[in-house]
Amino acid sequence: MKKIFALVIVIVFAIQLSACGVTTENKQSGTLHLQNTIDNSTTEIKVDADRAYFADGNTLAFKSKLSVEEMKNSLAENNPDYTFSVIDDKQILMMSKANYPYTLFSKNVVDGNNNAIDDIYVVVNESASGNRNSDKICLPYHLTKKDFVFSEDDGQYSLDGHIHDPYYNIVELQSSPTIFTDIAAFYQDCGYDIAYDGGNMTGGSIKVFDSAQSPLESPRPLYRILVMSDGNDRFAMQFCDGADIYELKAGEAIGNYVESLNKKDSDAFIGCYEKVESESVNSFIESVKSCKETGSELFWRDQSREETIIKVHRTLISEDGKQMGSYGTGEVNCTDYWLVKVIDGEPKIICQYENFADAVSELGVYKEFDGITHSE
Repeated sequence: MKKIFALVIVIVFAIQLSACGVTTENKQSGTLHLQNTIDNSTTEIKVDADRAYFADGNTLAFKSKLSVEEMKNSLAENNPDYTFSVIDDKQILMMSKANYPYTLFSKNVVDGNNNAIDDIYVVVNESASGNRNSDKICLPYHLTKKDFVFSEDDGQYSLDGHIHDPYYNIVELQSSPTIFTDIAAFYQDCGYDIAYDGGNMTGGSIKVFDSAQSPLESPRPLYRILVMSDGNDRFAMQFCDGADIYELKAGEAIGNYVESLNKKDSDAFIGCYEKVESESVNSFIESVKSCKETGSELFWRDQSREETIIKVHRTLISEDGKQMGSYGTGEVNCTDYWLVKVIDGEPKIICQYENFADAVSELGVYKEFDGITHSE
């Protein structure tokens, strides 16, 4: 499979903290106050720390020489109301019975020169990320590849969360064969309703709904998550908002296509595309008796590049006995993925593929990442 990634750095949403935290005695239990920005709650967590640099906020840091397994046991003993599990040699996941249950303890910490720091734990609430509109979203940090940067300068400490706004930037994921379903399960555990297309090997799209919304009449999702795979062991995700395709300029491409085909207007039909083989247009138009859109949805939107993937359902009916290109004859129900780009204010169809992964591989951000990958 083609590599499917995107790399757009437009807005950096990073947690910058610079202050001295409370100091605890060596090997004594200190209390951290972890804030949740979605519901403004605060969770108290007791830790065995040599020092707590940041003890209040939604991203905390403390010093301890305990290994991950030792820290997990200590946390479980000091915080019996929560469940702790070791993810790997750098991460511990804390689960609670709250609406947003995930908290991560991470030793993926480096200094300003990108050197690993072995005795700093960062604690992050996985429900504490905001997007460009200051909305509150959950973000499964424990499923991502990330480092936190901890620095000290003349007794002042800073913690850079390296959290890039996922609406504009690539978020690289762990190399796990179940990463897609793990992300879907994360949002269900956080109390959301979800729907998805795709799977672990191919990636796909996850729609996240407010559970208070009615499931009838296809409610608009809060946001969509594109999970991308290179077909081997590299994965990434990116977010887009929950807009309706018919509210977007790109959605006009569907109506333009259907109208020009039904009117057998070859010039208008050619104008629907950025590039099309004009010599094949007339034969295709003459073979189609009618075209009807039966439903379409926004599948992905790269707002910075004005590129949109639309999942289009339509019915084609052929003129008697005529072959409609690769669609066949008679009444044919079609579902494919259109990549539409707004060019000079007009929506143009770039490509139409039956396979979602093929459509994603035509995105400008994928091509940029693919070029970087091959140059390494």
